[in-house]
Amino acid sequence: MSRLINEIVIHCSDTPPEWMAKASAAMQFDEIDRWHKNRKPPFRMFGYHMLGHRSGERFPGRREQDTGAHVAGHNAHTLGYVLIGGEGCKRTDKFEDHFTPAQDRALRRQIDEWLEKYPTITKISGHHDHANRECPGFNVAEWHSTPKATNPWASILAFILKLLGRKSK
Repeated sequence: MSRLINEIVIHCSDTPPEWMAKASAAMQFDEIDRWHKNRKPPFRMFGYHMLGHRSGERFPGRREQDTGAHVAGHNAHTLGYVLIGGEGCKRTDKFEDHFTPAQDRALRRQIDEWLEKYPTITKISGHHDHANRECPGFNVAEWHSTPKATNPWASILAFILKLLGRKSK
């Protein structure tokens, strides 16, 4: 049985940037999974569908066809993505105040993949859009509407090609 997925909800782990800094995404996943299972009431497992490590590595959590446990009252039709970091964040902060450029690229890639896989997705939001929370620590709509960060060499190449009268791909 498949479920209708129509929204992506972005979260942060509310951990300091240096939390488990030398740990892999899998190790961070295991720790958050332990937290979720020890909650009152407990989750049966990690509540999100994907974890975004500070290195840019993505680590899958719940299966996409399984309902998440990441935003009360909105789990049935959403996918949850959690970024490592964000402790002390405010909803008015900028993405780069708490997260790395690698996390930015990885999150954008994941959103693109989910949008392609689930054409029924019509909304990308932050946890704070559904609850009285600061998570994920930036305005998701504003962040998502800004152009993707480009490789600086691509910009330099485009400039040189423009000077030469050629177009870049």
